[in-house]
Amino acid sequence: MHQILVLAHVLVGSLALLAGALAGFLPKGSSKHKSWGKVFFIAMSMAAILAIIITTIKPNFFLQAIALITLYMLMMGFGAFRQHVYLRYLPVLGWLVAVYMFYAAFSHYSGFLLIAFIFGLGQAYMSLQDFFWPIKNKVVLHASRMGGAYMASVTALFVNVVHFLPWYVAWFAPSIIGTVLLTRGIRRYLREG
Repeated sequence: MHQILVLAHVLVGSLALLAGALAGFLPKGSSKHKSWGKVFFIAMSMAAILAIIITTIKPNFFLQAIALITLYMLMMGFGAFRQHVYLRYLPVLGWLVAVYMFYAAFSHYSGFLLIAFIFGLGQAYMSLQDFFWPIKNKVVLHASRMGGAYMASVTALFVNVVHFLPWYVAWFAPSIIGTVLLTRGIRRYLREG
């Protein structure tokens, strides 16, 4: 059963990688961008839900928290253009995910897990921003949260497939590079308006 779930997770995660890349490079707002974006949202949500199930069967608090953070970003990004009530309260759940990530950092079987602590700080900041200082521009909110979810899929690829890189490069390079590219894209969008 576990192997079937892992295979399904890898398949929908691979589809999310492809769909996210296509949506990211297609003209924003176009029907193709929206179509591939929906495929990304569904595939990435399925990958995250499967990761939660897998890490419940074989407990891994850290990877489970990563899946929860990914779901948080997907829900915030997907809901950016919709007036859902959950968007106002989702940051509270995001804060609970951050607390869970801190728990993962301090309860890791080999002692303190620095990477979980750093990701927990990032989730705490994002949740606090979404609750107290929400991003008013819906396009920026959508792009930043969906882009963050895409960075999670690239990170998963690097960590599980690209074994020649040092662990810290595999875990942090996709977020660092992705954040720089995403920030540049958002700034360009805001300039061109």
